[in-house]
Amino acid sequence: MILRPERYFWWSIWFPVLVPLIWLAVILGSQALGVRPSDGAISSIVLMSGGFGGGPYVVFAALPAWLLRRASLRRLRTTSLFAPLGFALFLFVLVAAWSFPDLSRYGITQPFIPASYYAAWALGVGYTYVLVVHLVFFGLRRAGVFAASARAGERDSTAAATNSP
Repeated sequence: MILRPERYFWWSIWFPVLVPLIWLAVILGSQALGVRPSDGAISSIVLMSGGFGGGPYVVFAALPAWLLRRASLRRLRTTSLFAPLGFALFLFVLVAAWSFPDLSRYGITQPFIPASYYAAWALGVGYTYVLVVHLVFFGLRRAGVFAASARAGERDSTAAATNSP
């Protein structure tokens, strides 16, 4: 199967939503078969990333996915490096605005405490996803899975170095 690198990075926008959903399906399917899946740290992080950030991430990712549907490889790769920062800021504002009225009755007068926690979580998990996406991309490119870019003049600057003999 030959894939265009631009399509790979465009689809990777949805990677933080798809991975927790696929993992949840694996867990539910194995429980239905009577097998108890691993409940280790990685499993917990994947499920929590979908639970805490899944809904807000879908809202956040919809705009970049639409705006970047015809972007160059360089622009997609650069955007992927800054996306966790944008999502952390989006999540910070969302959680602060959402939790402000509810926290005063519990004695928490600063809504920025839980907002900071969720933003830090989004940064950590977000950059982990970005690292995985880029490592898989480099591996697939090295294996020759990707077709040449369809757009003339927009070839990635590192593609020549890794695709040459």
